[in-house]
Amino acid sequence: LAPADPRQREIEALRLRRQGDHGAAIDLLAPHVEAGHGDEESVGILAAALKARAEVEGRGADMARAHELYHRAWRRSQDRNAWLGVNAATTALYLGRHEVARTHAAKVRAVLEERERALQRRAGTTVALPYYFQTSLAEALLLEGDEEGARRRYRTALAGQRGLAGAKGTTARQASRILDLQGRTRSFREWLGTTPTGTYPVEEEA
Repeated sequence: LAPADPRQREIEALRLRRQGDHGAAIDLLAPHVEAGHGDEESVGILAAALKARAEVEGRGADMARAHELYHRAWRRSQDRNAWLGVNAATTALYLGRHEVARTHAAKVRAVLEERERALQRRAGTTVALPYYFQTSLAEALLLEGDEEGARRRYRTALAGQRGLAGAKGTTARQASRILDLQGRTRSFREWLGTTPTGTYPVEEEA
């Protein structure tokens, strides 16, 4: 039976998705979200499960639904939730909607750059964005076509954070697919290059 508490339902769906049981995560959350009860987090978890199943099984309808959900939740957040926004942009690219992807990415970039400036004003010094914000900004820049800006942000995020090996792998895989869909001939490893220490950031902790 599905947990009655919405937060427990989200936690269980997230656990199932991370275990690769995307169908079970979707079955758990979809009725709740479709009934109009889902908050941004519930919608985002459902969208992520649909996106993952689409990538594994090649279900175009799942990717289209994931994009719709990410976009809807992004707008509900008044275009402030960068994770939802960058995934709306990326799934648009996966669906071949390049201009939509660039438009969403530009909005995400603006939000995160302003967030970084505000963080630095409060700190009174140069402060890097946390890992997930940094990689979302890198992804937005890549979707916009700013390769140098994206490369710089990816390097900062991947080399500057200890731990998060699984998250770093996900970052690399998603960036690789974006590069492929943009017609780049190099792999993410080749495109990214190495850090100043001469290591490939995703493998530093191996």
